[in-house]
Amino acid sequence: MPSGGHGGSHGGGGHFGGGSSGSSGGGSHFGGGRSSNRKTANRNGTKVYMYSFFGRTYYMNTGSANKVSALIVILAVVAFLSIVFFALPFDYDYRLQTIESDHDRYIQMINNAKEDSNYYIEGKVTSYYCFEDDEDCEKYYVNYSFTVTSSTTGNPLTIEGYSYSIYSYFQAYSLYQSHASGGFGIATDTNINEINEENYLTVDSVNMDYENFGLMDDYEYSNAHTIKTIVRVARIILLIVIPTVITALVVSLSKNFKKDEGETSTLDNTSGQEQVEKTNDETQNNQNKNFKSKKCKYCGSTLVDGETKCRNCGGSRWE
Repeated sequence: MPSGGHGGSHGGGGHFGGGSSGSSGGGSHFGGGRSSNRKTANRNGTKVYMYSFFGRTYYMNTGSANKVSALIVILAVVAFLSIVFFALPFDYDYRLQTIESDHDRYIQMINNAKEDSNYYIEGKVTSYYCFEDDEDCEKYYVNYSFTVTSSTTGNPLTIEGYSYSIYSYFQAYSLYQSHASGGFGIATDTNINEINEENYLTVDSVNMDYENFGLMDDYEYSNAHTIKTIVRVARIILLIVIPTVITALVVSLSKNFKKDEGETSTLDNTSGQEQVEKTNDETQNNQNKNFKSKKCKYCGSTLVDGETKCRNCGGSRWE
């Protein structure tokens, strides 16, 4: 395609212009009317993380806490990928449609040149270039030129064009070697006998052998098609992963908190006799002037004189 095509330049024959988790000691967790503090404690000889919500205490063993943290990290990564693949615009459908439209138009131009010789001319291949500026590129395009006689002044007019990135290195090199002096078939969209100084810069053209190549031979088309496929597959995977991770996170939280809450409730709901004994112990201890009443820092239970660990939650700190 010469000037008047799709903005091709020295850099390439393109269709689109140019070629080429909470910390120990506090912080808000899970939201809610009251901030929760995550602290460590020993419960039945096992290290646990303890959380306070709305005046109630929950705990979770370290293994479960680590699993929950991992799920939160995974969810954050999935959320970021969702923004990338769903929120950001991908115009590959437009790119593919544009190239398909170009392909149909140039095939029609070639067919027209076969039927009417006034739209056919031979030129020469002036150079060939890689679509990408590296040594490992797979596709090349060729630059060509052809000369016509002005219909108004009789002066020679040279028009330059380029192919799309459809050739292998060997094909491009062979074309350059065999058509450097001429004989390179070209179809034009303008009658070559009507080209002059006023319109020659708007003449569009295409190499006649373009009809021998399919859309997937075009680097731009195949690249856009590959990226579109990747984006589509990624979106499908995310639609499956997102609800799965959220469900796993909710189930994990619910299972562990419900379990621990149940155990705490069982310990709080002691029998009536145990409550009486507990009350008598507290009364006796309060009456002892040499003993200062102590309360567990985690669950608020009153400690009996001489106790070093809370009978209720196993905590070893008091106030």
